[in-house]
Amino acid sequence: MKKLFCVMLTLGILLTSTVTAFAATKGDVNSDGKLNSSDALAILQYSVGSNPKKFNKNVADMNNDSKINSSDALSVLKISVGLVDGDTNTPKTTLRDEVIASVIKDKKFTLSMTIIGEGEEIPTTVTMDGNNFAAALSLDGMDSRIITKGGKTYIALDYLGTKMYMETDDDMGVGDFINTESDNDTYVKTTTVKEGSKTYTCEEYKSTDGTVAKYYFEGKKWVRQEVIDGSTIAISKIHELKDSVDCSLFDLTGYEKLDPGAIRPM
Repeated sequence: MKKLFCVMLTLGILLTSTVTAFAATKGDVNSDGKLNSSDALAILQYSVGSNPKKFNKNVADMNNDSKINSSDALSVLKISVGLVDGDTNTPKTTLRDEVIASVIKDKKFTLSMTIIGEGEEIPTTVTMDGNNFAAALSLDGMDSRIITKGGKTYIALDYLGTKMYMETDDDMGVGDFINTESDNDTYVKTTTVKEGSKTYTCEEYKSTDGTVAKYYFEGKKWVRQEVIDGSTIAISKIHELKDSVDCSLFDLTGYEKLDPGAIRPM
């Protein structure tokens, strides 16, 4: 079971980035969806040591000089009154917006991928239906599912030829990454990456906690994701993302409820 929970942690890191795939507008420090003089004033207040309310400092550095000062406030003000165009470093529509966010924004999707870690490749399918979530994975030849629905979490196992499941009132952290309305990360850059005969477009984003997410696309097909959280790097190969729910992943028909203490350590 220990290895299963390690995989769940990796899955959580990947999905935290995936399902919050909505970038904040650079300069919109109060996150009201508008770029105006209120943002400029908030940046100016922050630059002199004040603590404005709902201030997202991750989108305040307009000129990318790693400082937040009056120059950034002036840039926002100029944009708000039409003297200059908005941030030219950030495309109006990114591939992440077009390919990923457009599919998952309604929280009804199925994602098939392979998690890579510690020399193992673990086939995984994730589905989401509103606030209900399920992930199916194959680990050491044992098929497992983690299901969160109706405020409870279930772990379903095909264990020694027997179908079993455990139930808990703890959502095991799933609730932390089912919110698709976060605006805590911003676009950093787009690069071209060549691997052998293939060429990929890589979009990089950075969240307010320092986590870096890289999305790789082959044309307009999402093929890979890397999330760097401190010293932890979570990697997944993406096979398919579709805007439909795989209801079979929530089904526990034929499974026997089991006391967690009955399972031998793996």
